[in-house]
Amino acid sequence: MSQFEGDNLEIQINPSLKENEKEHVFVTHDETIFYANDGRKSGWAPNNEQPLRKKGQGLSIHISDFLCETIGRLRLHNEQNNLNILHEARVIIHPGKN
Repeated sequence: MSQFEGDNLEIQINPSLKENEKEHVFVTHDETIFYANDGRKSGWAPNNEQPLRKKGQGLSIHISDFLCETIGRLRLHNEQNNLNILHEARVIIHPGKN
């Protein structure tokens, strides 16, 4: 695997591979969901009164991405995209009832 050096890990040192060896690159999958009503559970209200809150979690956004230790987010650069395919592996979904 490649190693990185420097204060900000900007220097990449590639391994010396034999003729029939291939470099292994660690790729991880990361996904998360954000909700509109996922805010604080506490708040200011007059004494003996319940604060008004939405019943559900509200609208959401789901983000899924692949992360690579050598280039960061997995994507194609413009010069690599000779075919008519997406530039990024990231997918953003707005799930809902409809």
